This record gives sequence, C-alpha cells and structure tokens, in this order.
Amino acid sequence: MRRMLVCLLVVLALTVPVQAHFFFIIPGDATRQTVHMVFSDSPTPDKAANADFATAGQFWTLDAAGQKLLVSPRSVGDGWFEFPDSANTARELHGMIEYGVVQRGQPEPALIIHHPKAIIGPVRPQTGTADRNAPAALEITPVVQLAGIAFQATANGQPLRSTELLVMAPDDKRPRAIKTNADGITPTFEKSGQYAVRCYVAETKDGEYQGRTYKQIRRYATLVARFDGAK
Repeated sequence: MRRMLVCLLVVLALTVPVQAHFFFIIPGDATRQTVHMVFSDSPTPDKAANADFATAGQFWTLDAAGQKLLVSPRSVGDGWFEFPDSANTARELHGMIEYGVVQRGQPEPALIIHHPKAIIGPVRPQTGTADRNAPAALEITPVVQLAGIAFQATANGQPLRSTELLVMAPDDKRPRAIKTNADGITPTFEKSGQYAVRCYVAETKDGEYQGRTYKQIRRYATLVARFDGAK
C-alpha cells in the first residue's frame, strides 16, 4: 500500500504545474548572522510578495540527537523573515506552511502546503543528518558522496524515484531540472557553495480548509544547504 502511494505521488508530481513562489530557509552567513527565510522563486527576497501568512506556520529546529525546538519567524522588511530564537546547537530548521486552497486554472482545487528546510552550518563529508522520530510528508536531504554532494527526495520516508528536482547550484542563475534514481537520489554535484533545491508531489484527497473544499493536496519542499567540499 505504501509503495502504491509513493508511485501515485510520483505520477502526479510529473503532471502538476509548479507554482511560482516557494519558501526558502537560508542559513546565516557573514552578511546575515541569523537564519532567514524568503518567499520567492529563488533564495533571494521578492519585495513585492505578500508572505505575512508565513508567521502562522509551524517551524522547528532539530539538533544532532533529534531534539525538537519550536521557533517563530518575524518579518524584518524587504521580503525577509528571520528566526532570532533558533538555537546555536541546531543542525536543521524545518517549516510547514499551509498556503491555502487554490485552483488557478486547474480542473480541481488543491490545498497547497510548503515544507522548507535548511541545514545550519556547512555540509561536509562527516556531517550527518539529525535523528527524527517520524518521517516528513515531503523532504529533501543532502547526501555527501566521494565526488561531491547529491540530494534525496522522500515522501513519508519513501524515496521518490524518477522524480524531477530543480537544483540551483553555486553561481547558477536559474535552477536545473534533475531526475532522481531508484533511491530518490540525484546525480552528484562537485562545486562547493550554496545549493537551493526544490520538488513537489500531489496526492488526490478530498478535504476542507478554512471553509473551502479541495480535491488534491499539493506539497512543495525546498532545501538550502552550503556544501564545504568533498574533503
């Protein structure tokens, strides 16, 4: 049954149009010390985008042992949000934001849910992922390999095989469409620097959200991580 669900997610993911804006959680750097977030088509702010609804989402950090700490974003203007209370021990920062029900020319209305994620600190060969009690509905995870870094997409813990991920590598002006293999993993990227990755899946499911009915749940996941080189 679980395998059938994953197959359904993959098929729908290949047929549902991608929406224009996504949430990207961006690790702090020399320019911005704290973890930040934007709602845009890339990890740069769109000052015209209204994302005030993001503050109603759920956000949490995970340390290496999987200890979960709830955090809250606050708007700091010009399209930026920041997480001032994220712990220094955090290894990952996750979010879950319910955008609402949209149709936008599609035959069926869909509930849009965003799942942004960032790896705090540089990703190195010895960097592990945080432990967790339950798999996420949709998640992208960095996979450090001998030749560089790859990315794995999973839905409810199951790999999304033959699924398209959009990867913006360091110095790229726009993302590249990359297909995953049978383990849900992309080919390897060698360049050091910041990567921004996104994907989506859709599930046929009836429901109601804030008084509006929907026939489908569409999930969008993003990952921002800085790769420190395959040393």
